[in-house]
Amino acid sequence: MRFGKGLSSIFMIFALAACNDSDELNELDSIRFESATVQNCFDVLRDRNGWENLSDIQTFSCSGDDLDAKGIEEMAIFTSLKELDISSSGAKDIDLSSFSTLEKIKLTFNLSLSSLHLSENHSLTEVSLWNNAEVQLDVANLVSLKTIDAVSNNMSYLNIYNTPQLESLNVMDNNLSTIDISDNHNLRTLHLDMNEFSHINLQENINLETLTIGLNAIQSIDLTQNTQLKTFDAGICQLTTINLNANRLLESVRLDNNPFDQATLDYLSAIDWIDSLSF
Repeated sequence: MRFGKGLSSIFMIFALAACNDSDELNELDSIRFESATVQNCFDVLRDRNGWENLSDIQTFSCSGDDLDAKGIEEMAIFTSLKELDISSSGAKDIDLSSFSTLEKIKLTFNLSLSSLHLSENHSLTEVSLWNNAEVQLDVANLVSLKTIDAVSNNMSYLNIYNTPQLESLNVMDNNLSTIDISDNHNLRTLHLDMNEFSHINLQENINLETLTIGLNAIQSIDLTQNTQLKTFDAGICQLTTINLNANRLLESVRLDNNPFDQATLDYLSAIDWIDSLSF
């Protein structure tokens, strides 16, 4: 069992006066946290969920300006934890290396957060990051990961190397200018809107069904290998031409506010096999 440095700050109080009344105690009665915020979250959730043992605690959520990295590390005492939700904290650096059982992590509105460490969380299947201060995301070699929602984090770096199970990637409203998804053959949903991309290579993403790239400076895109596409949104880009002949499963396409040449406008006007098409 691996514990973070913050665990050393947890002190266990055993109520000696109650030793003869052990039927009324359980292993959670002796747990006290140095962080008052974590203690309050623990007490509220324990009462609400009826926790009696550490193994009962599989989902934990906590928020508060006073919640810092040390307080978050204290939560590693929950050795059966699968889902962790941290919001509106004052933490600048979050290291979840000691949370080896985590499957889902959600971090929202942590307005001081600038560093996140997930490299040891090999059980993760889902990462959700919304409206944090500035998060650079490295999830390389997290081979169980299936979903990433990382929206509005001022992110300029993303490493998803060796994440073969990844099916959904949403990095809308960040500062990304490059992305390598060439090894993500299982990717089905991809949202890249509102970034700084000028080029995207989708040649290896043959299972892609939903693609949105709006509000980027993309001048051209090759969709010939993306024959499973059903939804495509490239509104407000810099496209001058587009060819959708290989994408016969398309149901919805939005191409508004692109500087298409006349030949492309004529081509799009003639398409009658897409239910919803705007340009």
